[in-house]
Amino acid sequence: PAQKVGDARSLHNVDFSMFCPMFTLKEINHLEKKFLELIEYDVSVSTSLYASYYFQLRTLCQRENNGQEPALKPMDMEKAQALEARGLSKTAELKKSAGKTWQSANDVDSSAMGGLGSLSAMRGPL
Repeated sequence: PAQKVGDARSLHNVDFSMFCPMFTLKEINHLEKKFLELIEYDVSVSTSLYASYYFQLRTLCQRENNGQEPALKPMDMEKAQALEARGLSKTAELKKSAGKTWQSANDVDSSAMGGLGSLSAMRGPL
């Protein structure tokens, strides 16, 4: 699913269902899918575009390294585990700080949202 990003924090649909309890997760997923279809959202990258970017980046790296090929090597297990730990730590930190925002949104009711009520009233069956 697409991610919503604000203030360098990533929010997922399950997060929206927590602070907008008038909509179920299933309804939010359905709304997101319909929205992405309407804007013709596509995350695919053609092979030719990927190859173009790849070779442009390699050329840039060669320029920065005085014509030498970039020193690319597989990541060893120790570095992979360190990277994963750093990512998990940052994710936990962001969830903790985002939780503070959700607490203030828990008091929002449907009348504060313009009386929208339930998403199911605005669309057909899922």
